Amino acid sequence: MLNELEKIYYALAKRHKQLCDDVEQQNPLIAYTHKDFFSLEPYYHEIYNLSKNDLEFYPDLDQLPASSEKFLCLLGDKQLLQSRSYMGKDTYYDSFYLQEERVKWRYDLYRNKDEIKPIKVEKLILGDYNLPVCFETYQTRSYSRCDYTFSGDDATVDCNYYDDKENLQNRKEMLVHYSEKAEGVETIHIITNKHKTLIYNHEELHKSHEQLLEETKEAVVNSIIEALKENPDREYIDEKIDALLLEYTTQGPFPPIVGYAPKQELME
Repeated sequence: MLNELEKIYYALAKRHKQLCDDVEQQNPLIAYTHKDFFSLEPYYHEIYNLSKNDLEFYPDLDQLPASSEKFLCLLGDKQLLQSRSYMGKDTYYDSFYLQEERVKWRYDLYRNKDEIKPIKVEKLILGDYNLPVCFETYQTRSYSRCDYTFSGDDATVDCNYYDDKENLQNRKEMLVHYSEKAEGVETIHIITNKHKTLIYNHEELHKSHEQLLEETKEAVVNSIIEALKENPDREYIDEKIDALLLEYTTQGPFPPIVGYAPKQELME
């Protein structure tokens, strides 16, 4: 729960050197890649459009694709031990990967010369057949927990987002459908504020960015209209709206949170 991850988070800066030493003692293999493929979050690759087929390790830094990000990876026996993304000579992000029986951890830190800051802690609990049971994260004053339920070809993901006092700030639900045709995940829908939005479709991976952009625009406009219709203070909208604010949160970007105001209220 929150307290466990919070304690680990605030101890990371002091543990950084020991974590590096622990990796070095395992005589890791050094390799490079061009993206951070390594989040422990289930369905991360589908949600953020990262194909596992694109994951490739290179023995030399010069072999990375041009204009790509650069990640130094230290590999152990069938396990990634550490990855590092350099921002400058003495400035980088470090990630450490630890594994216990049915529990995986990822620790993220930032270092700028002598300054070391914790960034994020991830914890993934696995159940039978290595299916996810629970995924938790903690970063400064923010804690999240996602619970996974499987039934046949479908999975339900219930995610809750809290502040550091465990006050619920936001929640979302995801519906995941598997199929043999897709050889894995076929579709993912996200439900926020009673709105169901398709965020991943295996059949549409061939679509161009232009097509997806137009479909995204249409989905955003429709979601805004529906949110305004459901507003209990609809008579307020009879006035001319002079300002419209759309907020896209990392916990659930679609549909956006809508704020609006007439000119008189803006002047006040």
